[in-house]
Amino acid sequence: MERDVIFQTLIANGFTPYICGGMPRDIALGVSSKDMDIEVYGCSVEQLETVLAQFGKIDTVGKKFGVVKLTTPNGDYDFSVPRRDNKVGVGRKGFEVEFDLTITPKEAASRRDYTFNAMFIDASGKLLDPHNGLQDLIEHRLRHTSSAFSEDPTRVLRGMRFCGQLDLRPYRRTVELCKLMFDRYDEIEADMIWAEWEKWARRSIKPSRGLAFLWSTGWIHHYPELYALTRLHQEPKWHPEGSAWQHTKHVVDRMNDICNRDFISGDEKIVHMFGALLHDVGKAVTTTVNNEGEIISPGHDEAGVEIAHSFMERIHMPIRYRNPVADMVRYHMRHINNPTAKAARRLASKLGSIGRDGWLRIVEADFSGRPPLPQGIPSDAQKLYDLMEVETQDNRVAQLVLGRHLVSRGYTPSKLFGIVLNEVYEVQLDEGLDFESLLLLAISKMDDYGAS
Repeated sequence: MERDVIFQTLIANGFTPYICGGMPRDIALGVSSKDMDIEVYGCSVEQLETVLAQFGKIDTVGKKFGVVKLTTPNGDYDFSVPRRDNKVGVGRKGFEVEFDLTITPKEAASRRDYTFNAMFIDASGKLLDPHNGLQDLIEHRLRHTSSAFSEDPTRVLRGMRFCGQLDLRPYRRTVELCKLMFDRYDEIEADMIWAEWEKWARRSIKPSRGLAFLWSTGWIHHYPELYALTRLHQEPKWHPEGSAWQHTKHVVDRMNDICNRDFISGDEKIVHMFGALLHDVGKAVTTTVNNEGEIISPGHDEAGVEIAHSFMERIHMPIRYRNPVADMVRYHMRHINNPTAKAARRLASKLGSIGRDGWLRIVEADFSGRPPLPQGIPSDAQKLYDLMEVETQDNRVAQLVLGRHLVSRGYTPSKLFGIVLNEVYEVQLDEGLDFESLLLLAISKMDDYGAS
């Protein structure tokens, strides 16, 4: 194996390499890992470059941080030399880097964030675990390595992500340290905020654990759109699980299960997971009590769109995800007492960003997030979905009358085409007329407008 050859070459030069980072953790969990981070002890960055250059192309863009990237015909590797960082400012750039050839793996590990990320594998394949990270993994515990944890507030968001990714509960002292960093949220750079939220959505096996971590550390207050849900009671008849926050945690877990079942991954999973997270944020501004004393939230789906956009902006979500997520929020209640052919045509015409399958998934996740009530797809949603399948093509209602049809009847293209065709399409959605009837209607409207 190429890695073994590189390791033996480094050892022959008097250096000591260790695999570190995510791979030891993933190996301990029995899952595949694409990470290949290798820390080399007893050498300088320049010496490391000299040895690695014989194996492929090296990139020294991270040299000032002790990082050398190696690209070979067989793969990519990230090599680094251990360092002592001193916090002298804010953000990722607020560290004074000092390289030390005498530092030990145990000392270097103490500067890593969590114990399961502070494990090493040596050249013989032996696991070095100076902070008992393996035991923490076995016991599903998130625990910081040392007091150096407090140097970087980004580690709190990493904790949120790891709780969801690995189904962890935080160690009490770790929670306390996170609380002490509450006022340092603004030190976290925008791309890092999104990076951790993205990984929460992509990688979680129990996403509610990440949300619970936000609550326990107090960091949920940085996301007022979510915090509002924690204070929101729901009608027990429909939501025996409790608050809107408890419901949301159940829904994100159920959506994760649905995505796994339906082989939804990548960008599509991100949309589904954030749709689940934000589907009920509109309840914060619509919840009231009716004359019968029942808690209701009329119009929370539409009201939630603007609030969802506020949250997506807050976490610096890329623009391409935002409208699809907002559509999941906007349309997740459209099945209620509305399974008609007209409703199916109307809804299908608006689901271009998520499709009817994506719509059905958010409805199922919402309906299933109310334990101990049954899980599944509500009957009215299934009927509306089936009607959409009958009434639509390629997840939308195909517009039957087009400009070329008016041209064929002798009309000259103009701005009036757009007005008339939109009016006729609205009639098509409402009444489901056939092509000939719609074309006659279009001709009639063109004549009424005095077109030639």
